[in-house]
Amino acid sequence: MPFGLRNAAQTFQRFLDDILRDLNCFAYLDDILIASIDHASHYRDLEQVFQSLNEKGLVLNIEKCIFGADKLSFLGCEVSREGISPSKEKVEALVNYPQPQDVSALRRFLAMLNFYRRFIPNAAEIQHILYDLVKGKKKRDKTTIDWSEAAVQAFQTCKNSIAQAALLAHPNSEAKLSLVVDASNTGIAGTLQQTYLKNTQPLAFFSRKLTPAESRYSTYDRELLVVYSSVKHFRYFLEGRDFIIYTDQKPLTFAFQQTGDKTSPRQKRHLEFISQFGTDIRYISGMQNTVADAFSRIDEIGIPSEIDYEEIAREQTDDEELLTLQENIRPYVPKAFRTIIINVIHSPAHSGAKATTNSVKQRFIWTSLKKDCTEFCKQCFPCQKSKVSRHVKSPKGDFSLPSARFSHIHLDVVGPLPLSKSYRYCLTVVDRFTRWPEVFPMINQTANRIAETFYSGWISRFGVPEVVTTDQGRNFESDLFHSFTKYLGISKIRSAAYNPAANGMEERFHRQLKASLMCRLGSTECWVQQLPTILLGFRTAFKENINASSAELVYGSHLRLPGQFLQDNSVKTEPSEFLDLLRKHFRDPRPVAASSHSSAQIFVYKELVNCSHVFVRRDAVRRPLQQPYDGPFQVLQRKAKDYKIQVKDKPIWISINRLKPVFGFKEHGASV
Repeated sequence: MPFGLRNAAQTFQRFLDDILRDLNCFAYLDDILIASIDHASHYRDLEQVFQSLNEKGLVLNIEKCIFGADKLSFLGCEVSREGISPSKEKVEALVNYPQPQDVSALRRFLAMLNFYRRFIPNAAEIQHILYDLVKGKKKRDKTTIDWSEAAVQAFQTCKNSIAQAALLAHPNSEAKLSLVVDASNTGIAGTLQQTYLKNTQPLAFFSRKLTPAESRYSTYDRELLVVYSSVKHFRYFLEGRDFIIYTDQKPLTFAFQQTGDKTSPRQKRHLEFISQFGTDIRYISGMQNTVADAFSRIDEIGIPSEIDYEEIAREQTDDEELLTLQENIRPYVPKAFRTIIINVIHSPAHSGAKATTNSVKQRFIWTSLKKDCTEFCKQCFPCQKSKVSRHVKSPKGDFSLPSARFSHIHLDVVGPLPLSKSYRYCLTVVDRFTRWPEVFPMINQTANRIAETFYSGWISRFGVPEVVTTDQGRNFESDLFHSFTKYLGISKIRSAAYNPAANGMEERFHRQLKASLMCRLGSTECWVQQLPTILLGFRTAFKENINASSAELVYGSHLRLPGQFLQDNSVKTEPSEFLDLLRKHFRDPRPVAASSHSSAQIFVYKELVNCSHVFVRRDAVRRPLQQPYDGPFQVLQRKAKDYKIQVKDKPIWISINRLKPVFGFKEHGASV
């Protein structure tokens, strides 16, 4: 026996479990309980137990043995053929327990009471006042308790609850299981019961007090919590069994039918755990939920037994609120005239939903008035085109990394700039893989000039790329440039209009380039002469997002900068060996995907997923009183960040950030 006599009980229990394994009995230390269906099987079970004990040399004290009893006391409980209940001696001791005077004595009483917790419906709700008295106190604290009237009443209620403890039935494998749950503002309670031959019997009770955080949950979340906690508590009963969960929270019955975007992370965790055991949740009214509901709301009992309608009628004659309502009688509007009424009141100033609802409410009345007014204002076409409620801000996307250097590049034009050596524009090219930049001065920005500069400046040095990304400038959208890229076998991608983030690598490079030019120019205006020095700085600068400099990814080594007088002491190698080494190193280095640099709040209309028509925001400078939205336009195709819409018989791609859905198009489509 390891560690001496301290582990004697555990060692003896393990010894008994090994001897009596697979036999029809239950052993707890020196107490062995044998329960059988009839006398014949009971005799057989006894014989098997005696034989196993005899083989191991164990002897029973006949004076302490009880045979053939219909009921007996075992481990503080009275076990009979009807079920299990607390031992009468223990119940009597608790009922006669004197009122504790200090914290230590109260803890002993609660510990004894807690042993029979499964027999007491909603024990947590009954005992929570007593637990508050010992909260934060040490285990053997002798501090005197200041008993309030509520605490004394709770102490008596606890003793009454154990005196009226329920009889728990024996589990029946053929019976149908059900779990009845309910939650209040202070606690949660669950009852596991079985139904056999139309007779419902309790198997066990579960309850606990809510934590301060849990007590602030919504009603739905508290009801979901009690289902989760009850299933977790009774999982040894419920695993592998079909059972029904009854709750008086009707929305909870649809919990497994709602979409994931409507549930919080905590709700998803609870539902995921519950679904491992069962998903059959049914509604039961509070009047029928007598086991869990009534006991979980002891502090709420006190509803009058009857209502005096005659007294109510007499009070109505003097009620100020009712008299005020009678002075301002409003007509009830039939369903066929409601839209006409709302339109007459809304159209003069096209007020918002709240103002329209208040105006209609002052003059008319009908059921769902607020809902109808809100829906009408939501579908009003002039309001949708003229009012900006909230701009769409879609989440940032991730650009896929190219497979090799110089396979995917970005093109754009900077200018017009101050005249310098006859140049006013620059063609900028950035490689997505290495971030290698090139800037080529140009006299003008015609498509022909761009194609010539791109071919002579970039393609002649780095080869033909696979993909080119540009904006929707006229020079890049011209037939000449399209023919040029098609002839070279280049796949051209264009970003959506008024969406610079789609070509963000070029836009950021332009900002850095202009800032560097302004810093370098000073008194001179010859920016062309400064480009080589600025580009050298860009190419050799360490970039954290790719964990290297552009020059390292292009040449495989650092570039020597002006003023650097220390030589690299690397060993000289033959050109062929250096080439093999360079190829080996180029298999590994890859740029790291850039992380998001902004935490702007994301907002996207959920109706954009399936709407048939959209409005497009005007991002150009508007004239006075010009509506901020154009449309409606039909949606032809959807992508994650862009939508293809039909504009004047021509399909164009628009960024999702400029769109908002058209509400009520089916109702108003004919007049648009």
